Amino acid sequence: MVYPEHAGFTDRYTSKQAAEKITPKLRKWHNKVLELFLRDPYNVIGITGFEATMLISKELGADPDNLFYTIRPRLRELYDYGMLDKTMTSRKNKRGNNEVVWKRTDRQVPLPQKEKIPASTRYLNHISRLNWEIQRLHSLLKANNIDFSK
Repeated sequence: MVYPEHAGFTDRYTSKQAAEKITPKLRKWHNKVLELFLRDPYNVIGITGFEATMLISKELGADPDNLFYTIRPRLRELYDYGMLDKTMTSRKNKRGNNEVVWKRTDRQVPLPQKEKIPASTRYLNHISRLNWEIQRLHSLLKANNIDFSK
């Protein structure tokens, strides 16, 4: 298989090994990343590679530093598939570096069916998702010096 169906790598042996290790799981990681973009129903805010890594690692209870090189390349692969677009906007990551903001396109792959989740868990997930969207909108407004508190 070729990129993006197969994870990309440089000509170094270790890079090729890492690509071969992640390739069987690409679809799973692509879906996890796409699910983040589907939480923004109006496709207004977008997500950076750092933000995607932080959100997914929080959901999985994993160390973001361990997932950064798993998540961020998936953005580029989804871009190459035509499912994500780079915006002209960037946001700073925790190290103070600018990262491109990605948004989804109209071209989407079907995500796998989810298992039945109890109503109490769905409610908590919904509240958590709403809090996330409110925080993201607040950050966007603040970044553009827009104040609706008056």
